[in-house]
Amino acid sequence: MADLLAQIAQRYEKSTRSLEVPEWGTTVYWTPLTLAEHQAARTGLPADDDGYAFTVSVLVEKLLGKDGKPLFPDPAKAKATLMAKAEASVVQRIFRHIVGEDDPEIAKNA
Repeated sequence: MADLLAQIAQRYEKSTRSLEVPEWGTTVYWTPLTLAEHQAARTGLPADDDGYAFTVSVLVEKLLGKDGKPLFPDPAKAKATLMAKAEASVVQRIFRHIVGEDDPEIAKNA
């Protein structure tokens, strides 16, 4: 069991992923979304959230620059800007990649 847990942790640590976002003129990076991060992204959201606030919260918390540092150092400003100015289709495409919906490896094993 301990070997399995170590293997899981090691996989997480080595699995930075990326996506080119031409609309933003950059490539974004992230590590896989853990259950704890999923839960944390929901914290503080209104009960009637239509999913957009959660989606933006995940992007703000997970996206990294090429240097591995958070892409959005000011989360409040980033959330406000993404909600008001970003194209929904771009935000949703990035979100789908973060949660693995566009991951062929996950789809193959589903």
